[in-house]
Amino acid sequence: MQRGLAVDAERASLQAQLDELERQAQQAAQAATTFACPFCGARMGVSDLFCSGCGKPIAEIKDAFAAQQQAEAYHHKEARGPNETQEYPW
Repeated sequence: MQRGLAVDAERASLQAQLDELERQAQQAAQAATTFACPFCGARMGVSDLFCSGCGKPIAEIKDAFAAQQQAEAYHHKEARGPNETQEYPW
């Protein structure tokens, strides 16, 4: 009887660990398919056409992201200096 209780307790513990891993995986999947609006910070899904926070259309949001990436690339290039040709790690 003692052995059966120990097995049940171990099974419950393992199930709790599996449940937690599943919850973390769902959060990671959601984070991978959402992003923050560059204008208001509201979370947006990749299939959204407008921001639910500020109402900006996705085209304007994509343009803002592109401008932000260009500015970051320019600043990285300036920080390296004109003679350095280091590539980005990604």
